[in-house]
Amino acid sequence: HNRAAAISRDGGATFGEVYLDDALQTPVCQGNILRYRWPDENGGKSRMLDCSPAGTGRTHLTVQVSYDEGNTWPIKKLIYDGGSAYSNLIALPENRVGVLYEKDDYRTISLVTFSMEWLEK
Repeated sequence: HNRAAAISRDGGATFGEVYLDDALQTPVCQGNILRYRWPDENGGKSRMLDCSPAGTGRTHLTVQVSYDEGNTWPIKKLIYDGGSAYSNLIALPENRVGVLYEKDDYRTISLVTFSMEWLEK
């Protein structure tokens, strides 16, 4: 149940070798990682967000935050506890994030929005 990953160092033109990421424990299905904020020279933290199911199957859609470039994901918040998969994250104005995802055996596509403040509490 480790997420398969590959890193691009040229904006997505090419990718390195695929590896299994021990820090992301999710079932096999499409998830999403969003670079929400780069670290800055004034000490501002990097923020990467992951959205994927956290159950043993495609359930418990969860958003996680990493402050260390994806090495650890110390904050996890449940978005939807039922059947869910195929999520996509988007940064929105005013420190908000949107998650578009399928739920309930792929019968519904839902959009949930939340503030970074809620996520990082």
